[in-house]
Amino acid sequence: MNRRRFIQALAGGAALLLTPRALLCEALDGRVEKLELDEAHWRKRLTHAQFDVLRQGGTEEPFSSPLTHEMRKGLYSCAGCSLPLFPSQFKYNSRTGWPSFSQVLPGHIQTQANNQLMVARLEYHCARCGGHQGQILDDGPEPLGLHYSNNGIALRFLPASEIIPRTRGFTLIELSIVLVIIGLIVGGVLVGQNLIAAAAVRATISQIEKYNTAVRTFQGKYGALPGDLNSATATQFGFTARGLYAGEGDGNGVIEGISANAASSNWGASLGGGEVAMFWVDLTSANGLNVNLVDGSFSAALPIGLAGPVTPTSAPDLDAFFPSAKLGGGNYIYVYSKNGINYYGLSALTMVSGGTNTSSATIPVNAAYSIDQKIDDGLPESGNVTAQFVDNYTQYYDNSTEGPMVNPFGGTTGSCYDNRNAMNGTPQYSLEWNGGAGLNCALSFRFQ
Repeated sequence: MNRRRFIQALAGGAALLLTPRALLCEALDGRVEKLELDEAHWRKRLTHAQFDVLRQGGTEEPFSSPLTHEMRKGLYSCAGCSLPLFPSQFKYNSRTGWPSFSQVLPGHIQTQANNQLMVARLEYHCARCGGHQGQILDDGPEPLGLHYSNNGIALRFLPASEIIPRTRGFTLIELSIVLVIIGLIVGGVLVGQNLIAAAAVRATISQIEKYNTAVRTFQGKYGALPGDLNSATATQFGFTARGLYAGEGDGNGVIEGISANAASSNWGASLGGGEVAMFWVDLTSANGLNVNLVDGSFSAALPIGLAGPVTPTSAPDLDAFFPSAKLGGGNYIYVYSKNGINYYGLSALTMVSGGTNTSSATIPVNAAYSIDQKIDDGLPESGNVTAQFVDNYTQYYDNSTEGPMVNPFGGTTGSCYDNRNAMNGTPQYSLEWNGGAGLNCALSFRFQ
């Protein structure tokens, strides 16, 4: 049997051929070899239009690329260096005039915030050559809701029929594809689940990055953080009127909540009212900016706090107050502060009222580690990403204490992290328990 027929027989059909290639890229995540050329070499390598987009960050005219309507099976790669970016099964018709994708091959793009023209955008670039590709939006299809809006001229499309190699002998890549196909046949559903989990991690990271960009844009326009506008500023720009007490809008740069509409009732982690609740109201109001900084409408909150408990099934429900995390699993993203530091919290909220809230840690350990490792130091008690969350207006570490881990702890099937049973040992995520699949973690992200 020759090489072409051998690979086709293993694939069991043309549709399967791209999936192994995507899985291969997943396995190579984080090991993309960089390509660096000077401007003269790039100008020789690219057309004038490609150079404008890939090297200077330009944007092509909508509906100008034939790839916008390309529907064949195949692989979309960077036009500058041929790094695979999008298998065709991730492509969909966004009706925007640019090629659009719902997922990207893991580790093959890098993101960068762009605040030009006072519009919060999250751009992405090829991880190998740094070529500008497009921007990430959050109006994509379920389950992740991501929309990679790409310049067609920045892509090269390779039909599935041409992915089958034509040269003599098996190359390392060809053999890798064969092995991945075999693994797909054996592993089946588990492989698909891993891909979905990896995509959910990327979507959550993009979500936090977008919120950070939106906050910086808002602060640049109004001189204060969302939710923290004082009464005069809120009135001047037409935002919801603020309350009378600390934590209801005082412009001190710290996002605080309140447990009651009274003096000395402000708590940094009381989620039911005050600046914590108004944070999302202000962001979605976007008065005067003429741009929706974040999707959703969170107009139900009030500065003075909630009169009664809000749950996932109440009217209004939690979705009227907080954005759902792209990670899924009943997790929400909220804001809070402790010791003057502002955080995004990511945990499973089940009830919020004026004086308290109920929250739990349900993020898989391996997902929490992956998020932490990709954007911070990969350690649960240090850096800008920590394994902490808010429950009953108190910030807890995921070891169910209000302080860091000191005593020896070797971890359990229910732990988010441990210190390898060493006194004052460095806490690390408990990846060795249950293969890191335990739903034991929650996360907090310092404002950036």
